Amino acid sequence: MDTYPAVHTLLGDEDFETLGREYLQQHPSRHFSLRYFGDKLGFYLEQHKPWSDLEFLAEMANFEWQLRHAFDATDAIPLSRDELLEIEADCWPDLRFSLHHSYSMISFNWNTPLLWKAIIQEAPPRSPEQLDTTQQWIIWRPQLETRFRSVDTLEALLLKQLQQQISFSELCDFISLETGANEEQTAINHLGRWVDEGLLLSFNH
Repeated sequence: MDTYPAVHTLLGDEDFETLGREYLQQHPSRHFSLRYFGDKLGFYLEQHKPWSDLEFLAEMANFEWQLRHAFDATDAIPLSRDELLEIEADCWPDLRFSLHHSYSMISFNWNTPLLWKAIIQEAPPRSPEQLDTTQQWIIWRPQLETRFRSVDTLEALLLKQLQQQISFSELCDFISLETGANEEQTAINHLGRWVDEGLLLSFNH
């Protein structure tokens, strides 16, 4: 259960130990590696009282599990901006990009990432705060450091489209339908940022 340091901090030693015993009874380890133990903790917290009364706990558990997933993901060399610039113009319409193996997206109704950061950095305590609207955050590990940040509605939709392995021209069509903006420039701007952040692995056509 060392995957969940922030959940531990939020609950305190005694309650966290109680949670661990309850969880173990319901979900005993069935794998030779402890890597997978605790994968259902977020779901357990959502479904069982008194933990379900503290809604932010399940969010925190799901967030920490996704951080663990990103940390353990297969290493890969991200696509570079130089490689992107070398693509010939007539190849762009059919290009299809792959997201890094470590990538995931998670929805938050609480200030969970900021709360986690304050706990891990031993900063002045923050209180769990419910958000006015649901926020989407992405998590990935381009090299040795796991990263996460929020994304707006359009970027979240575009990343979901990339997961479907759509082509660059299809991505532009999607942007045009969603925003009516300059679809090619919008797509290139997002691709440039994702490349700089190490979110993209490769392309094919």
